[in-house]
Amino acid sequence: MGLRLARAQPADLAACTERVEGARSAALASARSRRVGAARAALLRLWFSTVDAARPSLVVGVLGFKALEWWFSAGEAALTPSHRWPVPPPPPALQPLPGGVPLPSEPGVCPLCAKPRTNPAVAPSGIAYCYPCLRSALQRQLRCPVTGVPMAETQLRRLYDE
Repeated sequence: MGLRLARAQPADLAACTERVEGARSAALASARSRRVGAARAALLRLWFSTVDAARPSLVVGVLGFKALEWWFSAGEAALTPSHRWPVPPPPPALQPLPGGVPLPSEPGVCPLCAKPRTNPAVAPSGIAYCYPCLRSALQRQLRCPVTGVPMAETQLRRLYDE
């Protein structure tokens, strides 16, 4: 590629600064020689001072941002509680309604048809039924057949198990 790496010497940096200042002086002189010289020269001077201040401003801005980040992270850690509250116990299980449908003795049996559950669904009371059995019971009365808790058909949740 034809590149040559060399260390920059103080004389090289001074020459670069002289070239930049010379280009700026030439741009300001050409701006003054035109009709709108004063306004254009003022804009050029503003642009040059902005470019000169960009690097230190960026460094100060990054350091300020990091300081704010540190400040707020330290304050946030002080606000969080040092202890955790225990998980509350689950609510008590709903008891079967006296005179209602009794619960089966085996866990895989539907309380309504007394057969093994097919296409299971669970009511808001937590009791699992066959979906067709529970749906037909809900069409007759809008209550859970075992606990008597009011419920709607939209509250049914189907269970997908093997």
